[in-house]
Amino acid sequence: GIVFLFLNSCTSQRYSFQRSNLHKQIAIIYIKQGRYSDALRELEIAKRIDKNDPEVYNLFGLIYIGEGEYKKAEKNLKKAIKIDPLFSEAYNNLGSLKMLEGDYKLAICFFKKALKNPFYKKPYLARTNLGWAYYKLGEKKKAINTLLKALKENAQYSQALIYLGLIYMDKGKWDAAEFYLKRAIRIEESSAEARYYLAEIYFRKGEIDLA
Repeated sequence: GIVFLFLNSCTSQRYSFQRSNLHKQIAIIYIKQGRYSDALRELEIAKRIDKNDPEVYNLFGLIYIGEGEYKKAEKNLKKAIKIDPLFSEAYNNLGSLKMLEGDYKLAICFFKKALKNPFYKKPYLARTNLGWAYYKLGEKKKAINTLLKALKENAQYSQALIYLGLIYMDKGKWDAAEFYLKRAIRIEESSAEARYYLAEIYFRKGEIDLA
């Protein structure tokens, strides 16, 4: 009888996990589409299934960032970290939130916390953000070194290449900027951001037809 009850409990937990996970996956699709109210509805269901799932609060945080409700976003992201103190994605999102608020020093603290976790699957995301935060504080050399390190972790991450392009543009080094922006476009052909800045470089260099 005891063994049966234990197995029954495990099956029930697994079913709950699968249900919660399904609602989270649907919420992620809605977030990518900018359908925040639909995503909130799915997350509320996932939260009812498991109110101690840090990922749910992390996703709530992303939605509230998207909606410009920064206080609500911070509250949820901090709740995610309270449940899981090694939750790198939540630290990275908190850092991104602080970047939006213009608090670059605090953003750097959060990005560094994200990178302290040796099991973080996508460290290049937080490292790219860290590099940009350094740039925003005027530390260009540190920014470039950090972004180059992010590219060693993932050479296909176009945002790191775009940031490098922008920093070299700021330094007036058009050839270096062009090099990184062209690489970004090779990876992500549809990047309007990279194409816009590359056009600006060609314009500055007097290559009007290319621009």
